[in-house]
Amino acid sequence: MSMQRTPLSSRQQLNIQNSTMHYNSDSVLNTSSNPDSDDSNFITITKSLKRTLDDLPFQPLSSISEIKVMFAELKTQQDQKFELLNTALMTIVTQNQEIQKSVVTLTHQHQDLLAKINHLELENNEYKQQILILETKLDLLEKCARGNSIDQRK
Repeated sequence: MSMQRTPLSSRQQLNIQNSTMHYNSDSVLNTSSNPDSDDSNFITITKSLKRTLDDLPFQPLSSISEIKVMFAELKTQQDQKFELLNTALMTIVTQNQEIQKSVVTLTHQHQDLLAKINHLELENNEYKQQILILETKLDLLEKCARGNSIDQRK
């Protein structure tokens, strides 16, 4: 299903040469430059030019020694960056270890304080019970003392 086109006539070729070029950014595409010409003669042609190898500037290939020098420079730069990162990482590791040690000591101190608080709370409860016992004994002694004083007055 190929489609064959007839070649352009010489008159049509002249019209193409005399027509104006329009681009996609033009606001009015279907107007001709000649007011006398009719729209049937107006043809828009857009052609994209592709670069060829002849258009490229000549760049000589670098020699192997130049490439080796470039790789050596790159390697030294990467080694320097690696050393900087490694020293920074080591300082972070030592700081983390110090933080872990301080957290462990603070945890032990916290547990010790909790144990002391529990011991003091138990001791406080025992003292409260002893105070209640002593208060009840005191009340009993006061009742006995009142009872004895009433008996003596009769």
